[in-house]
Amino acid sequence: MKKSTNSVNFVSMKPIYLFNPENDMALAYGKPHFMMRRSIGKMVDDLSFLPAWYADRGSFVQVDSERRIELFEKYCPVNLGVSFVTGIPSDCNAVRPWGWNHSLCHRLAERGLPTHIFPSRTQMDLIRKLSSRETAVHLLNHFEGHPFLTGAATVLHSAEEATRFVFSHEKSVLKAPWSGSGRGVQFVSPASWNVPIRSWAEHIIRTQHVLIAEPCYMKTLDFAMEFQSEADGNVRFTGYSLFETDDNGAYKRNVLASDKATENRLTKFVPAPVLLFVKEKLEKELSRTIGGIYQGYLGIDMFISGKLLHPCVELNLRMNMGILSRILFDRYLADRSTGYLYVEHYPHRGEALSAHHRLQEEHPFLTEHGRIRKGYLPLTPVDEYTSYATYLVME
Repeated sequence: MKKSTNSVNFVSMKPIYLFNPENDMALAYGKPHFMMRRSIGKMVDDLSFLPAWYADRGSFVQVDSERRIELFEKYCPVNLGVSFVTGIPSDCNAVRPWGWNHSLCHRLAERGLPTHIFPSRTQMDLIRKLSSRETAVHLLNHFEGHPFLTGAATVLHSAEEATRFVFSHEKSVLKAPWSGSGRGVQFVSPASWNVPIRSWAEHIIRTQHVLIAEPCYMKTLDFAMEFQSEADGNVRFTGYSLFETDDNGAYKRNVLASDKATENRLTKFVPAPVLLFVKEKLEKELSRTIGGIYQGYLGIDMFISGKLLHPCVELNLRMNMGILSRILFDRYLADRSTGYLYVEHYPHRGEALSAHHRLQEEHPFLTEHGRIRKGYLPLTPVDEYTSYATYLVME
């Protein structure tokens, strides 16, 4: 196992950060022996350096290979203050993954790590239960009746209930309680409701016991409120994130801007007191619901529809790209900068490296007073064999 200090002195007992983007799929599986697809394994390796950007200084970050440490440090313009390792060191006293699931806990136990540094089976059962979309439905119910808020969600228990829901709305979205990579969501209407979709609904109810149903809304703006669940059981607001999606709701990119600039954009549609009400209400309800069970970052996806705010579309009980965007801006970017965070897939060998060189030419990199001002910055190493890349383009 190799360590690269990235200009930080080693001290005993440090946390290690792991990137495990398969987390949502592993939660859906719900058992210790989850087998990820090869393509997801490639994403794990290619983007393994990503936690270096949000890890606490002095931490370990586990990466896929010694060879790519030097490549990462060649392009990284700032001292992140982390130690890159290709295994789990003996002086590690905490594990901080992208997200917790039974499979990860099982792998850590097999490696002989002390059981107190990852969730027990009982605690992991609770974390999985809270990660279900049923929790988002529960949270949404606390906002009923507010004049500036919208949104409704229903828990269904049979295909017959799903059929009735679909035929009572012009357009609906059906969601599995747990899912990953967009596989657990179906947009439907009375005209499109057919045997394959009904069979899908029956399968979800049979394997995951319930189905979540929501009416579709015309969205004006997607955003999220980001939170951190502390060891004392309190959940506190840590900032906003703006993101963009395609017509089917799939993630495209995150907007990079200051928290103040983001709030100013949101208040063009809804009054500031409404945002404050939602923020404080979620802090209270999240502390009551997950406090003492889950520790770490989490996000609540929301959207604005006209002049109304939907306060709880999704609960992401894990690290996410919105929190990464918030931390990147606050730690490393110049105050007046704006830009985007991208996660890209390149299916052909050499394609990512070609895009890397093109972006370097099109968006020259520039710093200002030690912070990133504009240009292209890869957040993870890019070489001939890269299939997945994460990067910033600052304007």
